[in-house]
Amino acid sequence: MLKMATDSGFWRILDFSGRKAFAAFLTCAAVSYGHEIKLLALGDIPKWAAQIANVGAIFFGAITLISVLLFVTKPIRSLLNRRNLVKYIDSQMASMTREEFEIIGGMVLSNQRSQSGDLMDPVMAALRQKGLIQFAGGTGRVDRWAFSIPNEVWRVLKANEDQIRTAWDRSGFRL
Repeated sequence: MLKMATDSGFWRILDFSGRKAFAAFLTCAAVSYGHEIKLLALGDIPKWAAQIANVGAIFFGAITLISVLLFVTKPIRSLLNRRNLVKYIDSQMASMTREEFEIIGGMVLSNQRSQSGDLMDPVMAALRQKGLIQFAGGTGRVDRWAFSIPNEVWRVLKANEDQIRTAWDRSGFRL
């Protein structure tokens, strides 16, 4: 749910970006330009071999450009992801069953991010399916496991704590 599209293997080539790609781009461009103006004597190498510097300059220039664009657009993408997450959590909160709300609302209002639960409980399974809770790290027993609210979801829920408290009071639940 929260993964970005740029997490695919293709984009891992951007790990080479930044200073390294820019340095490789400058090196390839300097070699290519130096060869063109006869500043560099590359000797008796074939003409196609000298063109590799052109290909490298284009390749590393493109990686550098993509890297710069990703860096510049990161705040915008982060804001859009946050807005989408808030909308998603709002829609999930609106469609929750009473039992699901009792678990999530109780955790938020008691400021408790983790809770132990039955592995076979359909309510816990539904909350995991919605992405509102996850298995906590560590170990559990065969019949019970620790569940926690992910960081991003926790921040959104705590920001809406007043709305959750109002709905909690209307429902008649007790902490």
